[in-house]
Amino acid sequence: MSVITKDLLEAIFDKKLYPLKEKIDSLIESIDFFYGKLRKLNSRVDVMEEHSGQVEKENKLLKEEVVKLRNELKIQRESTNDLEQYIRRECIEISGIPENPLENTIEIVIKVGNLMGVENDSG
Repeated sequence: MSVITKDLLEAIFDKKLYPLKEKIDSLIESIDFFYGKLRKLNSRVDVMEEHSGQVEKENKLLKEEVVKLRNELKIQRESTNDLEQYIRRECIEISGIPENPLENTIEIVIKVGNLMGVENDSG
Protein backbone atom coordinates (compact mmCIF):
# COMPACT_ATOMS: atom_id res chain seq x y z
CA MET A 1 0.00 0.00 0.00
CA SER A 2 1.31 3.37 -0.92
CA VAL A 3 1.64 6.19 1.49
CA ILE A 4 -0.59 9.11 0.72
CA THR A 5 0.84 12.35 1.86
CA LYS A 6 -1.00 15.47 2.76
CA ASP A 7 0.34 17.29 -0.29
CA LEU A 8 -0.79 14.47 -2.54
CA LEU A 9 -4.29 14.53 -1.03
CA GLU A 10 -4.48 18.28 -1.50
CA ALA A 11 -3.39 17.96 -5.10
CA ILE A 12 -6.01 15.26 -5.77
CA PHE A 13 -8.75 17.32 -4.11
CA ASP A 14 -7.69 20.47 -5.97
CA LYS A 15 -7.78 18.56 -9.26
CA LYS A 16 -11.22 17.08 -8.54
CA LEU A 17 -12.71 20.27 -7.05
CA TYR A 18 -11.26 22.75 -9.56
CA PRO A 19 -14.23 22.52 -12.01
CA LEU A 20 -16.61 23.02 -9.08
CA LYS A 21 -14.59 26.03 -7.89
CA GLU A 22 -14.77 27.55 -11.39
CA LYS A 23 -18.54 27.10 -11.44
CA ILE A 24 -18.88 28.66 -7.99
CA ASP A 25 -16.68 31.60 -9.01
CA SER A 26 -18.79 32.06 -12.14
CA LEU A 27 -21.98 31.97 -10.07
CA ILE A 28 -20.57 34.53 -7.63
CA GLU A 29 -19.65 36.77 -10.55
CA SER A 30 -23.19 36.44 -11.98
CA ILE A 31 -24.75 37.16 -8.61
CA ASP A 32 -22.58 40.25 -8.21
CA PHE A 33 -23.59 41.42 -11.70
CA PHE A 34 -27.31 40.94 -11.01
CA TYR A 35 -26.99 42.51 -7.57
CA GLY A 36 -25.50 45.61 -9.22
CA LYS A 37 -28.40 45.69 -11.71
CA LEU A 38 -30.88 45.26 -8.86
CA ARG A 39 -29.33 48.19 -6.94
CA LYS A 40 -29.62 50.36 -10.05
CA LEU A 41 -33.26 49.33 -10.53
CA ASN A 42 -34.02 50.04 -6.87
CA SER A 43 -32.42 53.44 -7.23
CA ARG A 44 -34.52 54.19 -10.31
CA VAL A 45 -37.68 52.99 -8.54
CA ASP A 46 -36.91 55.33 -5.64
CA VAL A 47 -36.49 58.25 -8.04
CA MET A 48 -39.71 57.33 -9.86
CA GLU A 49 -41.63 57.04 -6.58
CA GLU A 50 -40.39 60.46 -5.51
CA HIS A 51 -41.35 61.92 -8.89
CA SER A 52 -44.72 60.20 -8.71
CA GLY A 53 -45.34 61.76 -5.30
CA GLN A 54 -44.53 65.20 -6.68
CA VAL A 55 -46.83 64.64 -9.67
CA GLU A 56 -49.63 63.53 -7.34
CA LYS A 57 -49.23 66.70 -5.25
CA GLU A 58 -49.21 68.86 -8.38
CA ASN A 59 -52.24 67.00 -9.74
CA LYS A 60 -54.12 67.59 -6.49
CA LEU A 61 -53.32 71.30 -6.62
CA LEU A 62 -54.39 71.50 -10.26
CA LYS A 63 -57.66 69.72 -9.51
CA GLU A 64 -58.35 72.19 -6.71
CA GLU A 65 -57.58 75.06 -9.08
CA VAL A 66 -59.91 73.60 -11.73
CA VAL A 67 -62.74 73.37 -9.17
CA LYS A 68 -62.07 76.94 -8.09
CA LEU A 69 -62.04 78.18 -11.70
CA ARG A 70 -65.23 76.26 -12.51
CA ASN A 71 -66.97 77.92 -9.60
CA GLU A 72 -65.69 81.33 -10.66
CA LEU A 73 -66.83 80.65 -14.24
CA LYS A 74 -70.27 79.63 -13.01
CA ILE A 75 -70.54 82.85 -10.98
CA GLN A 76 -69.36 84.91 -13.98
CA ARG A 77 -71.88 83.22 -16.29
CA GLU A 78 -74.70 83.90 -13.84
CA SER A 79 -73.53 87.49 -13.46
CA THR A 80 -73.31 87.94 -17.24
CA ASN A 81 -76.77 86.44 -17.68
CA ASP A 82 -78.19 88.76 -14.99
CA LEU A 83 -76.49 91.75 -16.62
CA GLU A 84 -77.78 90.79 -20.08
CA GLN A 85 -81.30 90.45 -18.71
CA TYR A 86 -81.02 93.82 -16.97
CA ILE A 87 -79.78 95.50 -20.15
CA ARG A 88 -82.71 94.05 -22.12
CA ARG A 89 -85.34 94.95 -19.53
CA GLU A 90 -86.64 97.89 -21.53
CA CYS A 91 -85.97 96.50 -24.98
CA ILE A 92 -88.69 95.36 -27.28
CA GLU A 93 -88.40 93.77 -30.69
CA ILE A 94 -91.21 94.17 -33.15
CA SER A 95 -91.19 92.00 -36.23
CA GLY A 96 -93.30 92.19 -39.35
CA ILE A 97 -93.01 95.95 -39.85
CA PRO A 98 -91.03 96.95 -42.95
CA GLU A 99 -87.77 98.74 -42.16
CA ASN A 100 -87.48 102.37 -43.19
CA PRO A 101 -84.24 104.33 -42.64
CA LEU A 102 -86.20 107.52 -41.91
CA GLU A 103 -88.58 105.92 -39.42
CA ASN A 104 -89.16 107.17 -35.91
CA THR A 105 -89.05 104.04 -33.75
CA ILE A 106 -90.67 105.78 -30.77
CA GLU A 107 -93.73 106.62 -32.86
CA ILE A 108 -93.94 103.04 -34.15
CA VAL A 109 -93.79 101.63 -30.62
CA ILE A 110 -96.51 104.06 -29.45
CA LYS A 111 -98.75 103.10 -32.40
CA VAL A 112 -98.23 99.37 -31.86
CA GLY A 113 -98.88 99.82 -28.14
CA ASN A 114 -102.07 101.72 -28.84
CA LEU A 115 -103.20 99.01 -31.28
CA MET A 116 -102.56 96.42 -28.55
CA GLY A 117 -104.44 98.47 -25.99
CA VAL A 118 -101.36 99.28 -23.93
CA GLU A 119 -101.43 102.58 -22.16
CA ASN A 120 -98.29 104.67 -22.33
CA ASP A 121 -97.29 107.98 -20.78
CA SER A 122 -96.14 109.63 -23.98
CA GLY A 123 -99.18 109.31 -26.17
